[in-house]
Amino acid sequence: LNSAKEYVKNLVDNYALRQSSLKKPCIQRKDLFSLFLSNFKYKDTRDQKQSWQEVLLDLCSKAPMDRLLCGDVGFGKTEIAMRATFTALYNNKSVLVLSPTTILTQQLFECFGERLSPFGYDCYIVSRLTKNSNNQIESFLKAPPSVLIGTHSVARNPLLLKKVGLFIVDEEHRFG
Repeated sequence: LNSAKEYVKNLVDNYALRQSSLKKPCIQRKDLFSLFLSNFKYKDTRDQKQSWQEVLLDLCSKAPMDRLLCGDVGFGKTEIAMRATFTALYNNKSVLVLSPTTILTQQLFECFGERLSPFGYDCYIVSRLTKNSNNQIESFLKAPPSVLIGTHSVARNPLLLKKVGLFIVDEEHRFG
């Protein structure tokens, strides 16, 4: 019972601290962003358009972002994550994308790399299938704003968490 009370107190204290925290807001560069959007081969759904507007407001706010984006498979959640990533990158912030499986990690790495590399942004990958994971982490830590996509093990590295300005968690397979 005492450990439960301590956990709840810690949770409340952390939320209170978060509420009083401020961040440097992102700015939107419409010209650059339009170029990025031109590589998206589908038309936004109404929900996708609304979700992106809300995420962009969060990114451009001084308050830390805390958003949950839900939707069925194939409804564009990854595209919204890539738009947020692109916005963070051109605002000089690195991005960490956490994935629940090695297969999804590989898929996200390929997808993000394909969309971001034409703009000069690097993507790194860490999973149990990645050779030289430590080299990938070191390269990410030394790189200018870039993206690291990995499984849950990367969330335990405090150096990675300090470097990132945007942390995206893809829990697609957890809730099935």
